[in-house]
Amino acid sequence: MHMNYKSLLRFFGSSADAVPPLRNVPAPQTATTTTTLTDAQMLGEILDAQTSSAARTFTTRTATQLEAAFAGRLNVGDSWDLFIINSSTTSADTVVLAMGTGVTLVGNNDIEEEDAITNSSSAHFRFRKTGANAFSCYRLA
Repeated sequence: MHMNYKSLLRFFGSSADAVPPLRNVPAPQTATTTTTLTDAQMLGEILDAQTSSAARTFTTRTATQLEAAFAGRLNVGDSWDLFIINSSTTSADTVVLAMGTGVTLVGNNDIEEEDAITNSSSAHFRFRKTGANAFSCYRLA
């Protein structure tokens, strides 16, 4: 069954003139060379790993730095997402996300360049506070 926008709103019990919930997302951050990510790059939700013609490593902030970035507002179990887009089409232009001290990776940390074989040029990571000065980074996609 095909439904247009107003039909969907009526179906879910909303006014036909209602606007779906929106949220303000910062402009995407960028990075091109091997670096330790800044607070803005880590917390900005979208990071565009622009073409650099070389493999590079992005290292996350340390757990202590992440705690400081949130100024004590995080509780155990709180999380945020980071999407990294490797917009390079240059062969072997892979991005590796390395973990800073106190951050534990669960999953794969390679984000390959876009090519005809993998077409896998982005990654979805979830960072979760697991304790005092301790975070897990889960590769979700």
